[in-house]
Amino acid sequence: MMDGKTLPRMIAVLALAALLSCVTINIYFPAEKVEEAAEKIVGDIRSQEEVREAPSSPESSRREGSWKTSFYFAASGPVAAYAQRETTISNAAIRGLKDRIKARRSSLLPYLRQGVLRENSQGYVDMANPSALDARTRAQVQRLVSAENQDRRNLYLEVARALNIDPARIDRIGAIFAREWRK
Repeated sequence: MMDGKTLPRMIAVLALAALLSCVTINIYFPAEKVEEAAEKIVGDIRSQEEVREAPSSPESSRREGSWKTSFYFAASGPVAAYAQRETTISNAAIRGLKDRIKARRSSLLPYLRQGVLRENSQGYVDMANPSALDARTRAQVQRLVSAENQDRRNLYLEVARALNIDPARIDRIGAIFAREWRK
């Protein structure tokens, strides 16, 4: 039999057990660091494109190297410089993936510009208009797309590993990279 003190004690013990069994796990996702990494990595991959698309004129090259430009900056007084917080995410695997993606980019660009391919919202390349290509070219482009998407997936996994992010969150990393690829 239970006395008058046993029931309240059991209720208190059960309440305490229920309270202790409720554990909230807050999984931090460093979105800002992933955004910085995406900006840097995609910028590195596209850097070659920008040089080809916007060559500088001989006139501007002469101006940039002239003593007048140097004098102007020296005479303009002190300039505030802020240290940029840099998220350096680089290892051999990431560098290799960047190199492969960069090398393949020149083959993909004409199809991206023609609208045959598109950057999707998950950070991968899709066939947007495959009917614009003959069967042989379509097969070649599909092989390029498959290789590109495999390298991008591996890149996102490596970024997750470098930032200590659960690989199950690769979709979120891909979505962040997608914004950079679409710029």
